[in-house]
Amino acid sequence: MNYQQSGLLLALSDFADRKQHFLEQFYLLGKRSIAKAANEGPSAWVFDGAQKRQGQLTDLMWLLRQHGVEVQVADAPFSINPEWPPAPPAPAVTDDKAKKTDPAVNFAKGSYIIRMDQPYSRLADAMLDIQYVRSDEKVYDDTGWTLGYLKNVDFKRVANPAVLKVPMHAWAGAPAVTAPAILENNADTSVARAVWTDRNAHWVVADEPFTVDGKKYAAGTIVTASSKPASKSHELHIPRIAILHTWLRTQDEGWFRLGLESLGIPYSYLSTQDAARIPNLRDKYDVILFAPTGGNNSASEIVNGLPPGPPLPWRKTEVTPNLGGIDETDDIRPGLGLAGVDNLTRFVESGGLLITARDTSTWAVQYGLARWVRVIEPQKLRAPGTILLATVTDKKSPIAAGYDDTLPIYYANSPVFQVGAGGAPAPESRPSGRGGKSDPDIAQGRPFVAMPEKPKAAPGEEGFQAAEDAPWNSDFALVMPEDRPRVIVSFAKQADQLLLSGMLDGGDEIAGKPVVIDAPRGKGHILLFANNPMWRQNTQGSYALVTNAIMNWDHLR
Repeated sequence: MNYQQSGLLLALSDFADRKQHFLEQFYLLGKRSIAKAANEGPSAWVFDGAQKRQGQLTDLMWLLRQHGVEVQVADAPFSINPEWPPAPPAPAVTDDKAKKTDPAVNFAKGSYIIRMDQPYSRLADAMLDIQYVRSDEKVYDDTGWTLGYLKNVDFKRVANPAVLKVPMHAWAGAPAVTAPAILENNADTSVARAVWTDRNAHWVVADEPFTVDGKKYAAGTIVTASSKPASKSHELHIPRIAILHTWLRTQDEGWFRLGLESLGIPYSYLSTQDAARIPNLRDKYDVILFAPTGGNNSASEIVNGLPPGPPLPWRKTEVTPNLGGIDETDDIRPGLGLAGVDNLTRFVESGGLLITARDTSTWAVQYGLARWVRVIEPQKLRAPGTILLATVTDKKSPIAAGYDDTLPIYYANSPVFQVGAGGAPAPESRPSGRGGKSDPDIAQGRPFVAMPEKPKAAPGEEGFQAAEDAPWNSDFALVMPEDRPRVIVSFAKQADQLLLSGMLDGGDEIAGKPVVIDAPRGKGHILLFANNPMWRQNTQGSYALVTNAIMNWDHLR
């Protein structure tokens, strides 16, 4: 029985039989939606038109427009008190001398205004508002989908109805933009699009800040060779890219394919079975993206594949005309195999960049490609499709170019990583000796001397410090700085600051833990993502972590 066809025919029949009823319902729904600004609020959502990530901002406006949401543009700069969140009750006695803060927020000319007095206001509000889901709720899928966070753009919920009186006009779409000679890297989708628009162009990447005509540009800025800055820089070599997929499940890696295609980045499509058969992957590719396999596939399943049995072909035939096409196989059962693991290891050691995410990152750790990284099994963590606050830990890494100190990231329960040689660090405690756990250790017959504060690890050294007692006995096992994995992005250290939208319980198990790790090996690198940076074409705010790595594949350190 064809359920989809039957469902469609039943729905069309019902609409034809009760067309007047559905027309009246559609009218009433639209009428109530237009009244939302005056009844429930808010009055509007406002996106400052002067913010730096214009590509992601434009992508969001186009997405809203495609779903019937009206987008307006401010005719002039304006200032308004959002009146949100609601002000706390005023104290009984006020200090007249206390400094009063201006609650007004300034918006530039060209700022985008999503009015809530329109037929599709409820759809826009559902996509732009913040979600909160209790940890004891049973959920099917993602719990946080606030698009402003996912696209890493600034937005304001405005409850003040005065915003509806701001002079504005309907947005006509963004005009085509020609790539300038100097591309400021603001971790925006517009950067990658500009670089790959003309693949024959000669670009260089600034390794240090520089100034042109009195304007300062940050490290990571991309410049045409003719405008090369006097400061230190390196050439941008457009890499040969492959997306590696398993035959276990291809849905999740499909979002990586759509992500690259939306940026105009070409790629080859490679199965794990192909990777097992090609010993010299480095001859064909510079960057391999091993996207998440999805589901609950373990690292061993990625290697071993499906259980043995009769062949399961995936090919276009007369009987199966809709199968195959982009890739085909006579049997989807075999996995990557140990030969494929060895080939990918050789690819990295020969200078390639292997990008992994979620379960493929776990695979890279458990099969020994990424060294001195451990996967921790959380005991109480619940974060199903949640938006969390992350911190840029290594600001000098080209992977983090253009990002602010913090960024929102999409995360879904696992994995949890720890970087360092040896086991987990011991909790801070007093030395063994006289007295209780919280008492000072006072040697008898001697004056009390407080314990000196332990030296803090320098960037890149956390988890790799020599033992305090007899370091000469372990120096042979110390990991050299050039071989140490470096944490590029980590979760916020304070558990109560992690949740931005969705559900989170047991946040202390991931507070401060790595999100993005650069693990060098031989001449190449393995990039580990604990999050999924390319998910459902909504997480453009994390795209630059991938594209920055791709553009700097041969210059990550």
